Amino acid sequence: MTPQVAARLASWQAPCSSRDVAARIAYMQDAAAHGRGYGLAVVEPHDMAIPCGWVSAEIPRGESNYAMLTYWIGEQYQGLGLMRRAAPRAMAEFFKVLRVPELRAAVQPDNVRSISLLESLGFSRVSAGQIWCSARQRHESCFYYGLRQA
Repeated sequence: MTPQVAARLASWQAPCSSRDVAARIAYMQDAAAHGRGYGLAVVEPHDMAIPCGWVSAEIPRGESNYAMLTYWIGEQYQGLGLMRRAAPRAMAEFFKVLRVPELRAAVQPDNVRSISLLESLGFSRVSAGQIWCSARQRHESCFYYGLRQA
C-alpha cells in the first residue's frame, strides 16, 4: 500500500503494516461469517503466492438492497488488466454470497482509470455525493456508480 494508492481509497492508509492487513482480513472474515461482507485478495497471475490487490463488498449498516464495492491494485501491477479480469469473478461471488440486488461503488471524480473500469464492468453513474473517508477523517466528493444483478 503506497501513498499514491491510499490517496484513492476511503479506508486504507499508507503506510499499511502487516498488522493492518491482518486486521482488515479478520474484519472481512467476520463480515463474511455474518453475511454482511466478503473480501478477496487479487494475486499475481503467474505466482498466486504474491498478493497485488484487493476487492471486497460490504453491506452498509441498515441496508439490505446493496453492497459497496471497494478495490485496489498495487502501483507496480496497475495497467496490466488484473482488476478487469478479477472483478467480474469477484462480483459474481459477491452477488451470490451477499444476496443483494445491487453493487455500488464510490469513486473520486478525477479517477479516470477507476471510472473506466466501473463502466467496462457495466456500472452506471447514479449520483454525485460525499463519502466519509476514515483514512483521512473527512468527507470527500465522489461519484456513486451502481450495477444491478442481471
